[in-house]
Amino acid sequence: MLRFYILPLLVLISACVSEKNPSFTGTWFHADQSGDSIGGRQIILEQSQDLTVLGEWSEGTSTGSGGSGKVRGRVHNNKLFLSYCSEGDINWYRLCPEYTDSKSYFIRKNNRLFEYYQVAGSKEDLYKQGDVFKLIKRR
Repeated sequence: MLRFYILPLLVLISACVSEKNPSFTGTWFHADQSGDSIGGRQIILEQSQDLTVLGEWSEGTSTGSGGSGKVRGRVHNNKLFLSYCSEGDINWYRLCPEYTDSKSYFIRKNNRLFEYYQVAGSKEDLYKQGDVFKLIKRR
């Protein structure tokens, strides 16, 4: 009789855990336009069961400037925290394999990824919403 209660309980616990920490796995894209220039950012993420995340980032504009590299991070309390490294000639972050910690985090809501960045010079942990990424490919 006890086994009939355990299975529904395990299903309920599993649903609560997955709801608390959604998967960030996938290809995420953000585009914007400033004057005649169009810019884009892409993040490709793979989340493990232990809530660690590995992936790649790329960023560029229609004027030809841009960069790319790798990301690694963790999911904690429904937030994704990433560190970045740069590959190639344009070094926005430390060169891979050394990583630069970011002062931002991401929250997933449905097929959108909302970036929140720490306001420069704030004495408190004051964050402001930044770019919104769209899920363009599930992995």
